[in-house]
Amino acid sequence: MNNHPIYIIGKGNLGWHLVKLFEINQIETKGWLSSRESFECFDLTNEAILFLTVSDSVIEKIVCELLNRNNRLIIVYCSGSIDIVTKYPQNVSCWYPLYSFTKGITVDWHKVPIFTEIQDFTIQKTIENLNNRLNLKSVEISAETRKRLHLSAVFINNFTTACAIAANTVLNDPKLFTYLLPILHQTVEKISNSSGIDLESVLTGPAKRKDNIILEEHLALLISLVPEHQFYDAISKYIQQKTK
Repeated sequence: MNNHPIYIIGKGNLGWHLVKLFEINQIETKGWLSSRESFECFDLTNEAILFLTVSDSVIEKIVCELLNRNNRLIIVYCSGSIDIVTKYPQNVSCWYPLYSFTKGITVDWHKVPIFTEIQDFTIQKTIENLNNRLNLKSVEISAETRKRLHLSAVFINNFTTACAIAANTVLNDPKLFTYLLPILHQTVEKISNSSGIDLESVLTGPAKRKDNIILEEHLALLISLVPEHQFYDAISKYIQQKTK
């Protein structure tokens, strides 16, 4: 890897953690810029590797700008939903860590699933070498599978947080919210133990029981909280459809 200087473009949550990951493993990064800064200061040799940890909307634009400057670069983007590897197979690959990153919160990278999409043999060997130096393993998957994983991660992560926000809004009391944490942990444990098999059996509650009296009572309590009322009603109907 000494022949492959590494640069990172993107100073968001993932970019921050990627820099820390390289530092911990004593791998030097030659430069780290945000997507709004000019990368003209980068000494981009033919062997340079650039990690893009930027918004999906600007990935291909940056790829084109970089390749116009040097068409022998190795560009690695970290998005779950962008599909451009086949468009630039000799330069571009995907290295997608399926996780929710937040600056300042420690990440155990050995627990983070990493998925790659690489079409060029030389790039594949380079990324494998880098993974070995980082003490990480990755799984090669198609862009279609990666997109479905990314979509599913939105359900399991973002929508779970949205449910917590709704619960907190209903309670309007941080102390009361802490009493929900044991049942949250129990739910995660049940889901984890199921390994994705027969998840419907994990469901409990009034929607699954078709307890319409309780459902109507809950909706009445939410009458002044319009977004939460709509949220509760939609999810209850979804549960009933999945547990017919």
